[in-house]
Amino acid sequence: VRPVFYEEKLQCKSSHFVVNLTSTVKNAELAEIISSCSEASREFALSNVMKAVPLPAVQHLQGTTILCPPNAYDGKISCIFDALGMAVEVEEKQLVAYQAMTAMMGPLYQQAQWHKEWLVENADVSPELAQTFVCGLMNTIMADPNKGETFEQLMEAQTKGGINEQRMNLLSAHKESTKASMDAVYERLNKGNSTPQPRDE
Repeated sequence: VRPVFYEEKLQCKSSHFVVNLTSTVKNAELAEIISSCSEASREFALSNVMKAVPLPAVQHLQGTTILCPPNAYDGKISCIFDALGMAVEVEEKQLVAYQAMTAMMGPLYQQAQWHKEWLVENADVSPELAQTFVCGLMNTIMADPNKGETFEQLMEAQTKGGINEQRMNLLSAHKESTKASMDAVYERLNKGNSTPQPRDE
């Protein structure tokens, strides 16, 4: 991606504001690239760049988008992404950890698929009906935390000796593997955010 920025000779005036949608290019690096591309862009300021990390659900107006830094462009960019779901503004030192959290998406779909397959097998229903039920159940489960109750509170609220507590106990061993997978993603993203030099002409 970086060589393309140099080849395209990006030209931005000081009055322009750039939303950085490239996950591994830091705002400071993009501002430097723009400044090096033309005389008109020579003094392009870092304060005119904001990184946005939108997820696919923005197409349904339900996407949570990470923005960095906070309060850029007088909050106008945040308003745009709030209209597409929810904007979460973070400091640059927090950004990679938040980006790592977006790797919840695939594993969550994976878990949903496994539950769907189990329901098809054990309830003798179609995959379509099973998926509809699993999606509805996931929305139901997230209703309480979306209204302010913490995950910890909701875990404690499960019926003692009930089926939810039973599964929580059976799956508790996966906590360490979950943390290890997040650490691996975090390390990978940190490596990806290192700044390479532009190609020679």
